[in-house]
Amino acid sequence: MRNWNRRRFISTAGGAAGAALLAGAAPAAAAPAQQADSAEPLRIVTGEEDFVCPSTAPPGATVFQVTATSYRTGFLGLVRLRDGHEESAFRELLYALFSARTPQESIEATRGLMDTAELYGGAAVHPGAVSYITPVLEPGSYLVLEYRDFQGPLGRQPERGREHVRTLTVTEPVTATDAAAAAGSAATLTTRETAEGPRFELHGQPRAGSTVRCVNQVTQPDEAIIYRVRDDSVTEEDVHAFFNSDMSMTPPFGIDAPLGTPPISPGGDLWVTMPTEPGRYVAASWVSSLEDGRPMAAHGQHLIFHVTA
Repeated sequence: MRNWNRRRFISTAGGAAGAALLAGAAPAAAAPAQQADSAEPLRIVTGEEDFVCPSTAPPGATVFQVTATSYRTGFLGLVRLRDGHEESAFRELLYALFSARTPQESIEATRGLMDTAELYGGAAVHPGAVSYITPVLEPGSYLVLEYRDFQGPLGRQPERGREHVRTLTVTEPVTATDAAAAAGSAATLTTRETAEGPRFELHGQPRAGSTVRCVNQVTQPDEAIIYRVRDDSVTEEDVHAFFNSDMSMTPPFGIDAPLGTPPISPGGDLWVTMPTEPGRYVAASWVSSLEDGRPMAAHGQHLIFHVTA
């Protein structure tokens, strides 16, 4: 993920905009039906002071409910450190990534993260929104973290070592739980390599409040951040112009109310249930390209799509 573009807009939202979003927030998405038959979703709440997170989780397809109580939190990540790598080194790489001032610094930090941890995605949420994610977990230790704690003024700016990071332990043998059945996915949003570079492909029809499977089939970490597009005149060209601007223009989408998932490692996937409503949305990636350090969306990785009732 890149710091300078997203930070400038979200960190200036504040005050009246935040209150308006809370007042007009979309209704919470229903938990996946199959999960409700077996167990309650595991609850994660990220906020200014508290970070509510389970310490253990069952194996296989496990559903987590994710909410945020502050606009300075709400980019929840799930990662697993690779063998031989320490949590402290992973934290330092996040700081290096989000404080990068040159494309080369961003590329080096991204490569370091790829070597250090497997990224399982997560949830982008904001106050008033409820999302559900369904990763497939194997036995072992994972980290649940608030990415914004590492993003300077965009987040809470805690002291080093006091970031919202918790250990999640999965100890039972893996079961044959099918993630697609557990989440009831209606559509799949895949990142694929094309002649023009990484692009989103959408298969199936997303429905309001339903689950979307997010798949990364490119060779670097990638994300799918989802924004509402309320102006019917907005085109892909408008979105592309925004990501290639100096960020002084008004975003053509609701940048203050992100949904979707933060980065997923190459070959990974995640089921995300979001409180979407009927209408137009855009998927975009702020992740730095390993080619030049610019956001993937600046290279054309964005997709406007429709959500039906």
